[in-house]
Amino acid sequence: MADSKISALPAATVPLAGTEVLPIVQSSTTRQVSVANLTAGRAISASSVTNAALTSGRVTYAGASGLLTDSANLTFDGTTLKVSTTTVMVSGSMPAFSAYASSTTSLTAGAYTKVAYATKSFDTATCYNNTGSTVTLNGISVPAYSFAPNVAGYYQINANQTLNGASTNSVLALYKNGSGWALASGNAAATIPYFQLSNLVYCNGTSDYVGIYLYNDTISLTTGSGGTNYQFSGTLVRAA
Repeated sequence: MADSKISALPAATVPLAGTEVLPIVQSSTTRQVSVANLTAGRAISASSVTNAALTSGRVTYAGASGLLTDSANLTFDGTTLKVSTTTVMVSGSMPAFSAYASSTTSLTAGAYTKVAYATKSFDTATCYNNTGSTVTLNGISVPAYSFAPNVAGYYQINANQTLNGASTNSVLALYKNGSGWALASGNAAATIPYFQLSNLVYCNGTSDYVGIYLYNDTISLTTGSGGTNYQFSGTLVRAA
């Protein structure tokens, strides 16, 4: 056939099938090679590769024959890895905190009083309010001395506390959204009553919060304080 410039040739149908043949010079001899074998067995590097078949926000993985693919059941937004209907948390985004009572809380006789765990040991996602007034954390309104995690899931909450004197009827309680949720075990009738609380609670990640209250019956007492002896802590154990 007549000689033609490459620019004058008709465009190929893409994507290529891999069986198309190209001429190459190998050891001073012109030979043919298929497109599929042109780079077979050789490493390829590139600063940018785009696959129009992939979807933003999905995790890419090797599918059949090693071809890159993705799935709507496996997504990642830079913080949370989601697998189908299950969420797998990246460790750095799992809310956890611990705070302790560095000073006493004065209790009102015959009422539940919120305990001031005012000093943080740690707060990985800035979800615990260790102040005496309501603040906004991660877009959530968080009352004084409360934990309002910003990830929906099930949280292990722990707390312990004591009284500075005997009480005929007293108890440590976990409150959720301002209402009683769970009571602690302990020895309320002891000369120095001591309580320990452990409970699993669901928080929706947008508005739920928890705090610790102590009930005292007929006389005004104060809570224990000092060092890290009296703590309030929580951590995500399973995302929703």
